[in-house]
Amino acid sequence: MYTKICLKRIAHVYYTHADLEEANRFLLDFGFTMVKRTSDTIYYRGYGSEPFVYCATQGESNVFGGAAFVVDSFSDLELATQTLPLATPIHDLDAPGGGKCVIFYDPVDNCPFHLVYGQAAVEPSVSFPELEYNFPTSKHRPVNKT
Repeated sequence: MYTKICLKRIAHVYYTHADLEEANRFLLDFGFTMVKRTSDTIYYRGYGSEPFVYCATQGESNVFGGAAFVVDSFSDLELATQTLPLATPIHDLDAPGGGKCVIFYDPVDNCPFHLVYGQAAVEPSVSFPELEYNFPTSKHRPVNKT
């Protein structure tokens, strides 16, 4: 019988940007909210309960740094360190929400994957209005209103 690592959901993604300030402007215009900034890293959250959903880091070129997935339990992290290719030891996640993390690498293309456990959820920051849609035979909003 095999023991499996149980992924619950995607937590966040990591990107390296050659021009961090340009990326910051785009991400803010796109609707993200900055939650933490250091000299070379910016963390952004969306409107849900994840403490951050995008981590942008200054670097030489634009590179995808991998996706992070929330695992079911701490024992999933322990199993990852023992069984996954080039897995790091369990370490504290120095990011909004804290928690623990293990990073491992795809053996084919060396793409990093991050497994996280124990991040503190946050209250959703924004509630969006429910829009009234127009349909071909019925109109629910005034003319020139979105």
